[in-house]
This record gives sequence, structure tokens and C-alpha cells, in this order.
Amino acid sequence: MHTNPEHLRQPPQPDSPPGTGLREFAEAMAAGLPGWDADVRDLTSGVDHAAIADLLWDSAPLHSAFARYRLQEAAVLTGTGGARLTAFRTRSRDQVAISILRPDWMPADLVGPGDHQMPMALAVDRDPVRAAAQVQERILPRYEQAVWRVRVRALTEAADGIAQASARWDTLADSFRDADGRINTAGYNEGKAARNAAAWQHVETFLAHGHEVLAGVKATTTGADYLHGPISADLRQMRGIDSVLARAATMRSSWEDAASALAAAPPGTREIYLERAHRLRDLDGWRYADELSFSGAALARAAAHLIDRIGTEQPPADRRADAALTRSAPGPHRTTAAPAPVLPAQVPAAERRTR
Repeated sequence: MHTNPEHLRQPPQPDSPPGTGLREFAEAMAAGLPGWDADVRDLTSGVDHAAIADLLWDSAPLHSAFARYRLQEAAVLTGTGGARLTAFRTRSRDQVAISILRPDWMPADLVGPGDHQMPMALAVDRDPVRAAAQVQERILPRYEQAVWRVRVRALTEAADGIAQASARWDTLADSFRDADGRINTAGYNEGKAARNAAAWQHVETFLAHGHEVLAGVKATTTGADYLHGPISADLRQMRGIDSVLARAATMRSSWEDAASALAAAPPGTREIYLERAHRLRDLDGWRYADELSFSGAALARAAAHLIDRIGTEQPPADRRADAALTRSAPGPHRTTAAPAPVLPAQVPAAERRTR
């Protein structure tokens, strides 16, 4: 979003009464929000104004307000999990506008259709204690739900992407056989490598969001959700997914360490070794991608159903959800521990083949 240059020609905002400056207000309000702190930015250069405007995760009315006012300063409040808010003074001496910024881990391309349910800018009382209570009650619950929607959408698209990569490979695999049943090795290996590479990118998405979504599902499901109801089958299907995510993360870490060791490779061969390392990582990662196309899809469906529970206080109950979610059960997509990667001393002539 580009900053409207008209804001620079608007009349200045009224001065604040003594002791009620934005810095004092923001720091006092952050003190009333556990785990939050505040940083006040000077917007007179226009650089920080544009940077904050690009991060606004709000409805159109605030976008126009942020551009319309000639802002001298704005506060950025940062909370747990990368949550961010911005606060700026309006023309009213009695109010401060508060809005949500995208969290620090969320790139702009994750924000898409459906995020119109974000809360609009909230004009809060200039009393920081009352303002903190208003933010806690009216902004943060919907903020948590909006973040949840983004994560769930990302997981849903990742599970679909793995399934599509698998389906494309199933369609192409037999085309690499001639009439006598012999395999075109080069074409077969390249096709499978493309499948693995596409699938691994989606595994990365699960590693980025799966743990947080799984924790939210554990915190909001009840024993009744497992016994009956619209997500009972999904909750059973996703059993053991925490183990899959942990093993995939361990494998990725091992391969990152191995790839880092290639930095000492002679120039000209480093890129060849890295490409080979990535192909082997993607091949080893397929086992996790295959599992996540099933259990990960179930996690995304269950999480989508729980949206109304996110950000709200859950009544104490005999949930038994955590035990049920972490209980491992054998199944057709059960995975084994990730082996440590072994990088070749030289680039092999042919890749080991699996179907």
C-alpha cells in the first residue's frame, strides 16, 4: 500500500496536553498488556510512515485515516509471537487510534481473501489503563482469529500442493517406460526430483505453521470433539502429526548443517554439490510430505472448524485432547526416524530410484 502524499499537506495535529504524549501513553498501555513493549517512531521523514502503512493489516477506513493525517509520530507495540499494533494520535485530544500490523513472521503474500474480517481501527481512551483493557477485549481476540485463518489457509494450500505434486507424478511416471517396460532413467529421475522439490516447499510451510496450529487445536478441543461431531474423524487422522513435524524438522536441520559444510567446496563445484544436496534432501523429505498430505490436511480441516474458539476463554473441562493428539497409532502413513544425511564426496552419476 502506497502512502498518500496528500497527508503531507494536511493541517498538523493538535498538541498533546502535558504528560499525555504518545510515548508516555504507549509505554503505559504496553505495561497493561502482559509481554508487550512499545517503540515510538518519528514519521516526519515519511520513510517510517510508508513502512508502517505497508504493514497495516486493517480495513480501508484506517488506511485512509493513516494517509489523511499529517502524522508526526506513531507507536509500534510488539507482543508475544510477533504480534504488532500501531498507535497514533487523531485530531481528537481525547482519543488514540489503534490498529493491527502484520506480525513480523508474516510476509505480505500470506494475506489474502477472507482477511476482511480483521477488526477496524479502534479509537481508544487516552487513559492507558482503560485503553489496554479495550485492546485486550476488542482487538486481540480478533487478531488471534485473523492470524489463525492465515495459518490454516497456508496449511490447507500446502496439503493440497503435496497431493497435486503426487498426482502429477503418478500421471507421468508410466510415460517414462517404453513398450518393453524399460525405464528412461534420466527422464524418470528428473520427473521424480521435480515432484520431491515441489512437495518439500509445502513441508516447509508445515514446519513454519504446523506446531502453532497443532497447539491451538490441542488447547481448544474437548473430549466430546473426539467422541462425536464434525471433526472427530479428522482428529483421529491427525494423530502422530507432532512426531512427523518433529522428525521433518530434525531432518531439515541436519541437511542445513551438511549444506553449510559445502561452503568449503572449491569454487565451480560448490553449486553442483548444493544442487545435489537439495535433491537428496527433497528425496528424503518425500516421506514426510506424503504423510502430511493426509494428517496435515486433517489438521487444517479441524483447525478451520475451531476458528470461533480461538481468542476466547475456554471453559475448564475434561478435555483429554492433548493425550489423544500425542498418542501415536500405527497407520498406512506412519514414518520412521529421519536418517542423518550423508553427502557424497563427488556427484554420483545416477540417483537411487524409488517410485
